[in-house]
Amino acid sequence: MLGKTHLVFGLFISLLGLTLFDIGNPIGFLFIVLFASLFPDIDEPHSYLGRKVKFIGWIFKHRGFFHSIVWMGLCMWIVYLLFHEGIYIMGFGVGFLGHLFLDLLTQAGLKTWPLPHLKGKIHVGSWVEMVFFWFLLVANGYLVIKGGL
Repeated sequence: MLGKTHLVFGLFISLLGLTLFDIGNPIGFLFIVLFASLFPDIDEPHSYLGRKVKFIGWIFKHRGFFHSIVWMGLCMWIVYLLFHEGIYIMGFGVGFLGHLFLDLLTQAGLKTWPLPHLKGKIHVGSWVEMVFFWFLLVANGYLVIKGGL
């Protein structure tokens, strides 16, 4: 999926969480979910984060280690060391898993070691992704209005 789709899906997850649960620091939660929803693509040289640290894309293959549960766990541990806040750890995990879920829907799929290579039917940047993107934007607007956020 494109970065903008990962971002609006991360926003959707955040708004859904803020609507359903009493989250102590909603702004912090929102920002960490949004960051984590983009973070796995740090190994993609053309992504927003990948352009900031180009050397990672030169060394690592896209949708490899940085799209793994092991990497997610290490990052969540770092978030714990930095903030000591469960809501931030959970937010990072939710955003990261949301990213992996969306990548599973694409034809490129995801190498989910030790499981087999899993993939879906959606072409990255296709009209199907664009319809999904616009659906998420509308759903986000609804959650903002309905949730009084």
